[in-house]
Amino acid sequence: MATQTHNRRSAIAIMTTGPIALLPALAVMQCSSKAEAASTSPVIAERINAYRRIDRQYWHFVETVHDPAMAALRKAQAAVPHRETSRQLWCDDQLQALRTDDDAMVQFARRFLANPRSRREADPEYWDAMAELVSLADERRNAVNALDAKRVEQLRQRDDELCNKVCEAISAVAEAPVRSVADLSAKVAFLDETDNWNDEYRARIIADIHVLAGRA
Repeated sequence: MATQTHNRRSAIAIMTTGPIALLPALAVMQCSSKAEAASTSPVIAERINAYRRIDRQYWHFVETVHDPAMAALRKAQAAVPHRETSRQLWCDDQLQALRTDDDAMVQFARRFLANPRSRREADPEYWDAMAELVSLADERRNAVNALDAKRVEQLRQRDDELCNKVCEAISAVAEAPVRSVADLSAKVAFLDETDNWNDEYRARIIADIHVLAGRA
């Protein structure tokens, strides 16, 4: 999941110089309404529960569907045989074919073929061997990519869909209105638990403090 996070300690350290320093005073003032301060509002509680439900759904998908499918795919991809050129070049005093599992040689061959001077100055047999190696490497890569490509795209789409829902659930908690210090405390604990102390949510917490200070 691609969620921007910040270390909570650094975020709190910044906020203690501003409105968040009002928390102790707010807690004291809110004690005049102990019933309100003692429990989290149903709205925030339900949004936190909604997050937990979608988070469990996401990890269940990852552990039981996505990861096993991708592991099987990687195994199948690794089983696609490597190829070797029909042309041979002198190497270490002997003629050798070039192989697609030699990544360094494949990358060298790509750079060699891309250099205009190579075509003009290289030995034709050497050029042909490099060209054949790149062609074979491309063929194998295409064969690997073709393996269950539709299924891979389906997995990625489902992963993105669930990730987006998780992020939306986190935002729903962060943006929920607060009615008490208990609400604010629940939101702070939630953002701490999910490691989501980004600038947007920090600003929201500061705004919540202003709201509670106004009510107090």
